[in-house]
Amino acid sequence: MCRAHYYQVYRKLKPDKSRAATNSYRLRNLEEERSRKRAYYKANREHCNFLTVRSRAKRKEEVLEYNQQYRKNNKPLFTSYYAGRRAKRLSATPSWLTDQQKEMIREVYDCAAAENKHVDHIVPLQGKNVSGLHVPWNLRPLDATANNKKKNKLPPHEEQLAWIPATSAS
Repeated sequence: MCRAHYYQVYRKLKPDKSRAATNSYRLRNLEEERSRKRAYYKANREHCNFLTVRSRAKRKEEVLEYNQQYRKNNKPLFTSYYAGRRAKRLSATPSWLTDQQKEMIREVYDCAAAENKHVDHIVPLQGKNVSGLHVPWNLRPLDATANNKKKNKLPPHEEQLAWIPATSAS
């Protein structure tokens, strides 16, 4: 019996002991494990992404059900979170906005909903170094993936310039 086959049989016969030994080894060699995983991911990025997407697709309903149950069981937590977000957005909406500009904000949200996109604040409302305003020229429809990837960060400088409203030369 070759060594690989022996370990395969051993893991099947004594799964708890085998799992404990594996976990113990990984804890002792944490940095080595991390670098090995990083190297594998770099070499097999497309395959790893494919597996992630496939796994999420298989578990989509399970995850959705779990998330709904979690929200239901932790209602005060989510209520306070969304109330805080609402308050932050309202405090970031300046009182000097005209009715036409407020209508433009509603149009951005309608457009995003029609295209099944998120509304992104180009300069985030709760940024680390700077906080933006809830105004039409700070909003744009953006894919959910891109918006979630951007998080609470400013976009690159060139991208910011593309969204600054044109001003008329006097």
